Amino acid sequence: MGNDQARKPNNKRFTCRNGNKGKGSIESSSTPKIKKSDSGGQASNVPRNYFIRDADSPYKYSINVFGRQKYVIVRQNSAEDTWPGGALWDVGVLLANVFCAAKLSPIHSNRWTRMKVLELGAGVGLTGIVTGVLGAQQVLVTDLPVVVERITKPNVELNGEHYRSVVKRAESLRVKAQTLRWGNTEDEQQAILYFAGAFPDLIIAGDVSYQHKPGAPSHFDDLVQTVLNLSNQETIFVFGHRVRMEASNDLLTDFQRYFDYVEDPIPAHLIDPSFSSVGKHNITIHIMKRSAKAFATKQSLEEN
Repeated sequence: MGNDQARKPNNKRFTCRNGNKGKGSIESSSTPKIKKSDSGGQASNVPRNYFIRDADSPYKYSINVFGRQKYVIVRQNSAEDTWPGGALWDVGVLLANVFCAAKLSPIHSNRWTRMKVLELGAGVGLTGIVTGVLGAQQVLVTDLPVVVERITKPNVELNGEHYRSVVKRAESLRVKAQTLRWGNTEDEQQAILYFAGAFPDLIIAGDVSYQHKPGAPSHFDDLVQTVLNLSNQETIFVFGHRVRMEASNDLLTDFQRYFDYVEDPIPAHLIDPSFSSVGKHNITIHIMKRSAKAFATKQSLEEN
């Protein structure tokens, strides 16, 4: 994905361009130099990505919205205490491409200004911040407390400052970073409060089927329950899925029990042709809504 290679989305209104502008800094006529992230010690992690292999350099994602050039910059951090949330993953860029080229009817560009967006396991926050730049009404990017404090929130603040300088008016980027631990009822309630008691219109989760620490308990049940608790029948759920281990498909199967497809699954190479060169990439984007049967079952259980 390097060197600002142009994408070719289907929608003529939005085009995206992305690339890592060299190790250590990103430079442009309107952006100050950004120093390499402080990893808090010796970098010890390398992302298992096909294209984004440097987890310490800032990453620039450019967007042309109605002829106006905008961009998102995210800083990364390969330190162990924020890993894997400190890295940008290929799936995050693919999801941003999907939203920029939203020919897909449920997330078409003319709806962005009415959309409340929630990203789970946001990490560096690229995907969620991109939806804010595209005009989403409210965006909440969430992760574990240490990731939010050291990675997500600083990236939201960085892009908020840039957005105000480009727009040149008091309007701010409507994106907030907040802790949301999957399966934690209090955190879920705080997310609902951010949306003034409403369910989000769009929930995003990308490349979250991993087990970082050997022997760690599965997080799949908690994640599925959180998505169910924070969605209704109108909520669009976009799941960026990469098969990293045999059990990865268990998470997709769990989601398929409660959600119906509104679009056919989209393999990575149809979003970014570069993935055609890597053989079996095992990455697909799934766009779903709660199934009526599952929603009725949940309501029945709550009433009883």
